[in-house]
Amino acid sequence: MTEAQNIRFDGQVALITGAARGIGHAYARLLAERGAAVVIHDIGADSDGQGSDPAVAEGAAEGPCILGALRRW
Repeated sequence: MTEAQNIRFDGQVALITGAARGIGHAYARLLAERGAAVVIHDIGADSDGQGSDPAVAEGAAEGPCILGALRRW
């Protein structure tokens, strides 16, 4: 295991914008896996940045959790 893999975020809160999909979701899952409480923020815009759909962030928050660390507030 490398030194970077040992980094923990226990007791920390991470606010990730664009966290419902793509790289934002990958970061949210990684931080949760390393102990952070993660707040998912995403307006749910389509691929050209138009519109909004709160169900996108809600779906990410309700999806599979790593170690149960992704929480819905």
